[in-house]
Amino acid sequence: MQRSLIIGYRAADRGEDAIALGAALAERLEMKPVVATVIEWPGAWLSESDLQELVRKHMGEQGEALRERLAPLDAEVRYDVSSSPALGLRELAFEKHAGLIVISSTHRSAFGQAMLGSTGESLLTDAPCAVAVAAMGSAKTESRFDRIAVAYDGSPESQSALRAGIDLARRSNAKLTLVGVMDFTGDGYADGWAEAMRTDPYDLARKTKRQALEHALASVPSGVEASSELLSGAPGYALAQASHDHDLMVVGSRGYGRVRRTVAGSSTRRLLREALCHVVVTPRSAGSDPLHVTGNGYEEGADRERQESHAGS
Repeated sequence: MQRSLIIGYRAADRGEDAIALGAALAERLEMKPVVATVIEWPGAWLSESDLQELVRKHMGEQGEALRERLAPLDAEVRYDVSSSPALGLRELAFEKHAGLIVISSTHRSAFGQAMLGSTGESLLTDAPCAVAVAAMGSAKTESRFDRIAVAYDGSPESQSALRAGIDLARRSNAKLTLVGVMDFTGDGYADGWAEAMRTDPYDLARKTKRQALEHALASVPSGVEASSELLSGAPGYALAQASHDHDLMVVGSRGYGRVRRTVAGSSTRRLLREALCHVVVTPRSAGSDPLHVTGNGYEEGADRERQESHAGS
């Protein structure tokens, strides 16, 4: 069964950027694009069926134009009603067993940047698949994926990001770069540890980071051109600077929110504020196969969600 790619579309919220990136990724990943406009509505004034029919009639002309534009990709265009756009897109992703959700950046970002709005932040809480955030201005430029970076630190989240990055690089014939970051900004015990252990903790940390990158690099299939790079500084800032040299960056979502739901960590949030390329985030809720290449990612994600809900109760 062909996987689906959900494109969250709102004309007033840089929707053309999401369309451009979504169409390019759907073609490369061989996914069926589903363009979805989710109308936020209380739902108490009309029945759901009557409200959806009203929305379809109101948006019909726009939908036909979108279908015509994306005809080569056999795109589906639909309008749904939900209590929030994020919830509507999440439910649609489950319905379609989507491998990717594509959204546009917020209107507050500068040209070329990818930044999350409230819908994106909510999706990273519990999206069942990877979430791509289009850099501003994507609709005006060709979406190229010649250079793909993966933020890698050896954590389970970065392992998922690496898997998604490999899939994207293989299907795009792109060069893959594994990017690690040395961050000493919060290490207040380094000097004391160095004296006690008679060794330089920074050198040990660098060696450990390099070994992790080399180990990950060895796992990249031979058909994908890959290299690694170790940077220094605050992770969010360093990754944002590295984004200048890439077309797309893949990063895992880290941190826990209410009831152990995954939320974007501070490094990911800063990257999304300052990145100059498209960013693909792989939420923990998406499992180890965030693009669902094997087709069993939803079952894995559902099992994890049940386990974390039980642990948080």
